[in-house]
Amino acid sequence: MQDMTIKEFCQRHRISETKYFSLRKKGLGPRELVIGARSIRITQESDIEWQQRMAEYAVSQQARRERERQLELARAGAARSIASANHYNNQRRRLASDD
Repeated sequence: MQDMTIKEFCQRHRISETKYFSLRKKGLGPRELVIGARSIRITQESDIEWQQRMAEYAVSQQARRERERQLELARAGAARSIASANHYNNQRRRLASDD
């Protein structure tokens, strides 16, 4: 495989050029080799490195989503507990109102 243009890179990885530039703006694009004033190439090494980074990024994003899901479950459980008539504070209020 030889160096690729951005268009060839996008075709190879089945992403749009808009997605490519979005990734690049976020710092998630492949390393680019600038030749002259307007020619950009992506080397085979950059392509392989980018694929590895994207795999690591996907795993880290999946882990982040799982942490967020666990936190949301904990928050929902806490809210249900507080709303329960059996919650400590609610029992104290009920006892105080019975007096």
